[in-house]
Amino acid sequence: MTLYLIPISLFIILFLYVFFSLRKAWDRIGIQDESSSSQSERTYKAFEFYFTITIAILGGIGYLRVEEMTKDSVLARQGMIFLAILQNISMVFLVIAVTSHWGSKWERWKEPGTKQNIKTDWWRMVEPWMIILSFVIGITVWFIANLW
Repeated sequence: MTLYLIPISLFIILFLYVFFSLRKAWDRIGIQDESSSSQSERTYKAFEFYFTITIAILGGIGYLRVEEMTKDSVLARQGMIFLAILQNISMVFLVIAVTSHWGSKWERWKEPGTKQNIKTDWWRMVEPWMIILSFVIGITVWFIANLW
């Protein structure tokens, strides 16, 4: 049961954060005069940093599983779970950063029909896929650390 408690809790908390944060930005579409390109660049940099962290954590989990599990399985499992927790913490921070920049981009869009375009073409934007991918990676690492 506790194996599923972390992923379910994270999903609910992050879903609520993304929903209410973007809802606030939805109401403020078009109020700022700046370009949104700097927000896109910051989003990509945040995802790049997240991916670097993910590679390091997966390397650490792999090392613990392959090298240390035969020597001290309890300590290796604790290390793997700790790395999975770090992965999920970095996932939370990425979701917060991406959502903040995504909402800020919306506030800068002044074209007519912006709201309709967001409603119909959200799946063509990179930000929701960053959020979904980071959640899938975070939860997968959690299950790997606990079950492998």
